[in-house]
Amino acid sequence: MKVLRWIAGLLVTVIVVAFALANREKVAVGFDPLPYALDLPLYVVVLGALVGGVLFGVVLQWLLGQRTRQLARNRRRRIAALEEEVAGLRRQLDRRPPEELPVSLPPADEVP
Repeated sequence: MKVLRWIAGLLVTVIVVAFALANREKVAVGFDPLPYALDLPLYVVVLGALVGGVLFGVVLQWLLGQRTRQLARNRRRRIAALEEEVAGLRRQLDRRPPEELPVSLPPADEVP
């Protein structure tokens, strides 16, 4: 599995480098309400937009998962409390003196 991950990473790296080498021409990137413009290579603009989109998606997913993580934390706490309660009850049962058995048991064929 680790080998497949290395191969996939190498393949992505080769594709990104080939894309960068093929798209080195400068493009003007303007920020419309502001009077600033940058001349950047096309690959920087495209890869920057890709990385920005991935980061935006990761942050959005993290924010949307907050409720699920909180629910999981609460359930883990509840499970731990219940397990502690069960352990305490078992300790109480172990400390109880054994109930005395009857001196004589009825014969097996007389049991209803």
